[in-house]
Amino acid sequence: MKSTWAKQQVVALNLSIVDTPTWNDDAGQARPPDYLGARLGGLSRLRGYRASRFFDRSAWVYRAEYRLIPQWQPLTRFADKLGYRIPWWQFALFADMGRVAPSFNLARLHEDMKTTAGAGVRILAEGLLIRVDFAYSDEEFLSAIIIDQAF
Repeated sequence: MKSTWAKQQVVALNLSIVDTPTWNDDAGQARPPDYLGARLGGLSRLRGYRASRFFDRSAWVYRAEYRLIPQWQPLTRFADKLGYRIPWWQFALFADMGRVAPSFNLARLHEDMKTTAGAGVRILAEGLLIRVDFAYSDEEFLSAIIIDQAF
């Protein structure tokens, strides 16, 4: 069904599963550094938490976004005067839910999952997608300006 107010509507879903089999607390110096383990928080996964807020051996994350490109495009006239091309802009509502754990155990990875929710605006300018997100979690409220979609 064609909408009179939206050019395009998309529901984007994503599942991320991470496991670091060589991650072993008993290995001492042989263990990979924390930044090589499963990390949640930041610009893509659990956007309402600071970068790498949670890290461990394994992670499980669900992500969903509703993206809408409206028919109304006020940026074209303004951008044309400046010599830029902005073919579309987009609104997004999103939610993330995930958890890290010291072992790859599905039951444990689905207990006490952290959640975030937010909204954003995306602008395609000169072939470059600019994303502005505002995300909320039980710990903080974050905003970010990034290039490209989260997924």
